[in-house]
Amino acid sequence: MERRRESRHQTKQPVRLTLLGEQPGQNHSIEGTILDFSGRGLRVEVTESVTPGAAVRLDMKDQLMLGEVCYCQRAENGNWALGLQMEQALSHLEDLSHLMSALMGDGGRMGVAPQRVA
Repeated sequence: MERRRESRHQTKQPVRLTLLGEQPGQNHSIEGTILDFSGRGLRVEVTESVTPGAAVRLDMKDQLMLGEVCYCQRAENGNWALGLQMEQALSHLEDLSHLMSALMGDGGRMGVAPQRVA
């Protein structure tokens, strides 16, 4: 019996997952793939094990999300499947960056846009 409160949607979205360290400069990034998502969570496949409870940042296309690793399980293909609970999300970051630049009058980018994911 399915116990989830929200339905899951399948996808194959590339993502950059950054493990947020306790101290500045301790962040570590991993390339991965979002396998499915719901309103509050994601399942992401990565090549490294990640400790449950770790704070993470996800960068994809024009969106940035912050959340926490709920579980890390070995996948059939030898990679790792992470369950992530997302706490915050920002969308349309490129538009936000352009607006900030216009308001600040600097004519350049303010560095708000997410890291590009190939």
